[in-house]
Amino acid sequence: MKHLTKFMSIALVMIPALTFSQLLWAKQQIDTTLTSDNLTSATNVTIEIRMGEVTIVGWDKNEVHVEGELDNNVDEFIFKEENGQVIIKTKYENSRHSGHSDTDLTIKIPKNLRTGFDGVSGDVVVKNLRNNARINTVSGDIKASELNGNIELSSVSGSIKSNNLDGKISLSGVSGDIDDSASQGRLELRAVSGEISSKSSASQVFVESVSGDVVLALGQTEEIRVSTVSGEVNMALTLNKNGVVKVNTVSGDSVVDLQKGIEADFRLNASAGGRLVNKLTSDKAKRAKYGPNSKLIFQTGDANASISMNTVSGELVVK
Repeated sequence: MKHLTKFMSIALVMIPALTFSQLLWAKQQIDTTLTSDNLTSATNVTIEIRMGEVTIVGWDKNEVHVEGELDNNVDEFIFKEENGQVIIKTKYENSRHSGHSDTDLTIKIPKNLRTGFDGVSGDVVVKNLRNNARINTVSGDIKASELNGNIELSSVSGSIKSNNLDGKISLSGVSGDIDDSASQGRLELRAVSGEISSKSSASQVFVESVSGDVVLALGQTEEIRVSTVSGEVNMALTLNKNGVVKVNTVSGDSVVDLQKGIEADFRLNASAGGRLVNKLTSDKAKRAKYGPNSKLIFQTGDANASISMNTVSGELVVK
């Protein structure tokens, strides 16, 4: 009994020590730099961090700096320049490892380098890059700001929030929401069930959605094309001279709010009982003599622009 009591006392002392030791080994500290001597030929950065939180920031220094913590499940951390490419990558001995990760890295890169990121889970923040950015993740959220060039942001179930992007922009998701603001250039927005919202100055806008709602507040627009199945569409814009608006829905309702004094050719069509509403002129929709089709065709001013809207059973409104 005396020996048993002594053993239990030792065990009770050891348990906190073991827990503290496990905490010490749970994360690996990273603080490393590729200097300008190693980046003379580098044109792009490739980042593969499968799990964990990652922040990517462009800066004016001609060096790449990685700082933060790696989860203990990371077996190898690769950080090198090779054939004009900076490679930052985490590797796992067990390729099926999944779940929560304590990896949390901040990566600072020359802002004029092209940047690519691939991840599975964990959120990504990317900002202040001036020469193309491609960010792909599966379940993580993406927050992007101050990006220029060809910009591709995609997440399957995570949300995308962007601010002040300029260039050829593509934002795509499946179930996550997309929230864009202050974008310029050419804008593509794609989602399946996630909602899409944008306050943009882009001159060309292309939107595809299945069941998610779409809300757009646009500036002076040359061309906008929206396609949805059952989601509702609400857009307000100033359509340029010779501009084009095309909206196609199946059962979703769509509202297009145009500037005062719009001069355009309007062609609205419903093929299976949809409703067509004109709040610009006194022209009314006309039902087909046979079948459920209806059409609303009219012009304002010299009709230099073109608005075409089609639905199966939804309601279309121009105002």
